[in-house]
Amino acid sequence: METTGLDHTVQDEQFDSNVEITTDAKASVDYSLLSKEELLVTLVNLISESEVSSIKDDVESVKIAFYKKHKMEVDAARKAYIIEGGNSEEYVHESDGLELKLKEQLAIYREKRNVATVELEAVLNANYKHKLEIIEKLKALIDSEESIGETFSMFKALQAEWKSVGSIPKNVVNDVWETYHHCTERFYNFVKINNELRDLDLKKNFEIKTEICEKAEALVLEPSVLVAFNSLQVFHDEWREAGPVSASVKDQLWERFKAVSTIINKRHQDYFEKMKETQFANLNMKSELCDKIELTLSSEYTNKLEWEEATVTIIGLQKLWKTIGFAPKKENATIYERFRNLCNLFFEKKQNFFTALKEGNNENIQAKRAICIQAEALKDSTDWQKTSNELIRLQTEWKNLGYGPKRESDLLWKRFRGACDFFFEAKNVHFSTVDLEYVENLVQKEAIITELKNFSSDNSSEALNLLKDIQRRWSLIGYTPIKDKDRVQKEYKDIINTLFASFKSKHTEVKLERFKDKVSHIRNGSSNHAVSSEKEKLQHKLKQLETDINLLENNIGFFAKSKNAQSLIKDVENKIEKAKEEVKMIKEKIKIINA
Repeated sequence: METTGLDHTVQDEQFDSNVEITTDAKASVDYSLLSKEELLVTLVNLISESEVSSIKDDVESVKIAFYKKHKMEVDAARKAYIIEGGNSEEYVHESDGLELKLKEQLAIYREKRNVATVELEAVLNANYKHKLEIIEKLKALIDSEESIGETFSMFKALQAEWKSVGSIPKNVVNDVWETYHHCTERFYNFVKINNELRDLDLKKNFEIKTEICEKAEALVLEPSVLVAFNSLQVFHDEWREAGPVSASVKDQLWERFKAVSTIINKRHQDYFEKMKETQFANLNMKSELCDKIELTLSSEYTNKLEWEEATVTIIGLQKLWKTIGFAPKKENATIYERFRNLCNLFFEKKQNFFTALKEGNNENIQAKRAICIQAEALKDSTDWQKTSNELIRLQTEWKNLGYGPKRESDLLWKRFRGACDFFFEAKNVHFSTVDLEYVENLVQKEAIITELKNFSSDNSSEALNLLKDIQRRWSLIGYTPIKDKDRVQKEYKDIINTLFASFKSKHTEVKLERFKDKVSHIRNGSSNHAVSSEKEKLQHKLKQLETDINLLENNIGFFAKSKNAQSLIKDVENKIEKAKEEVKMIKEKIKIINA
């Protein structure tokens, strides 16, 4: 092949090292939704079926998810043990064997990963050595005395061989590439290849780099920031391996590729900036949770109910903590340490409280044995009502005794419950065949309903007392036939509620009329100061009642979280209703004074 005598010197773009930033994509599977058994199966499948180099993030995510669930199980079991009266230091968690199997699989993974790392390092070093050999061949080719056609063919073969060689160690990539690029430039300058071949090679390189630009520009529409960024790194590697292009389009082409790289890198940078903002927000939320625990710790709890309510609060805060993501790396460990120490301090105080209760364990056990003896003495009785009341009293007494040593308490509870069950089952059998008493009860209740339908009174205060007495009489009547139960109860409630509402309204009107007379009397016989003093008293009482109502309504929120709190809730609701009625009365009295 002949040369044209023209010297075509084409300089390729310098690769912008600021464009390339590497990061690992996170695993896309939400492993927190899987059980421990499913996580273990997933790990086995990953290790046995996937390339070890591609499962690092998944393995780590599986391990984290597994130990989070494992820790939750251990903590829950320990807390239950402590609540039941156990000592935290004596608690030993019974392993389900899954953790041991997990560790075995992780050991297999680490072994495979170590082998893969050694193999990869060997491959990278071999590729590095191969590329150095190609560079040496390029240097020798420059000094070759072969014909231009043969030399160019050998040059193209070395280029193809260069591209076929895989990755090399990262710490030598730039130096090797620059040396290779320098040798190719020297070859072009040395052999002074003819315009036709030169232009053909430049055109081919132009097409390759144009295609790279198009693929990079398509990444702008990629919804995943990490996928777009990592794909861009691959395109930069392809760009670096592509040959030079004509000087007339070199800068324009590079600016095009650089522009889209800047956009994707900016998205990547913004992504991590937003992640940083989110992490700081998470830090603030976690700090607030710690403050709430400190507030809970500052209170003094003197009984089991208060400790149960406080425990519900702490566990709720712990659950909320788990829904919040990571804080910034520097602060994440510190804030977690603060949170964990506060929780540990709370449960330590709780344990100390219940440990102190153990001093009465022997007395507690003796009392429960005595209750068992009394229940067993009553279990064969046929005095159904009296015995039922006595056994219910014993059950209440049992509950008030509180916790004792778990093993002995459980045995005594089975013994006590057996005696109660024996009696109540016999009672149920007896009353399943007794309908006559139910019919008599129905007659009595229907008589009360008739009495209510004909009820009237001119004195609202007396009427309310009579209605309360009717309520008491109704409550003393026993069961009615099941088919009439709902009908009779509804009819009774509708009538008595209407009567109560009517006479309460009349009673209120009477009270207000009396108060109006009182105010009129004060105004006629005293100074305005006496009226103002009466108003101030009412306003003070109104303010106190509103404060009490708010306090009681807040307390209901705490009772709702505790077990067996229905009676307490009902009592508080009654107090609230009574206070609200009094508030209405006071407001009406203030209106009378203002009028």
